[in-house]
Amino acid sequence: MRRDRRGFTLIEIMVVMVLFVVVIAITGQSFQTILKQSAKLFRSEESNIEGMVGLEMMRHDIQQAGYGLFTQPSPVTYGEATGSPASTYNETTNTAPPRAVAAGDNLPAGSGTVVAGTDYLVIKGTTVGRTKAAQKWTHLVYAPGGAIPNIWTSGTENFSGGDNVILLRRSISTSGTTTTLISNPPNPPDPSSGAFYYSYSPTAFGSYSTNSWSYFVYGLNSPSGSSPPPPRMPF
Repeated sequence: MRRDRRGFTLIEIMVVMVLFVVVIAITGQSFQTILKQSAKLFRSEESNIEGMVGLEMMRHDIQQAGYGLFTQPSPVTYGEATGSPASTYNETTNTAPPRAVAAGDNLPAGSGTVVAGTDYLVIKGTTVGRTKAAQKWTHLVYAPGGAIPNIWTSGTENFSGGDNVILLRRSISTSGTTTTLISNPPNPPDPSSGAFYYSYSPTAFGSYSTNSWSYFVYGLNSPSGSSPPPPRMPF
């Protein structure tokens, strides 16, 4: 029986290889184009998500503006933003309580990260801080020998020992409601002696009485390290 042993010629093999290379080149170019478009789409969606997160953070801060601030001039001087032009929006004296919201338009260049011609928005409140302590509060309740902080049922809502907190006294009368920031009384062993804030402990407020006043405790931050810096502001 006769068998056909005829194979492929060199020209046929070269034609097939050329066609194969062309197909690979077209496919690779298409894949590269898809990758570029996917990267653009990913960056666009990432920017949209970041914008939504930023707007959500601003919405939260605006909603919390004024939370935990005192309304009566209190015996405290503090430095919030000492450099110009930010210092224009800081109440550093006892002449007025802090504003919940302050804004400026077309500011000049100044210290820090203030860029000339930009707007400036200040939102003040105890809960706008990003620490766990800043998200907590409690009130003082009666106890023999002095007031003690109320302990919530959920342990995650309670302050930890050493958290920096402020104490506000609320007074209600026929003329309205006023809230006064109570400074820490002098106590030499206490590193925050005479400051506007307290180092939280179950006995930190034993010198106060709830018979005539209502007292509220708001968190500032949780200091860390052997020599943590004091809070910059009472809100």
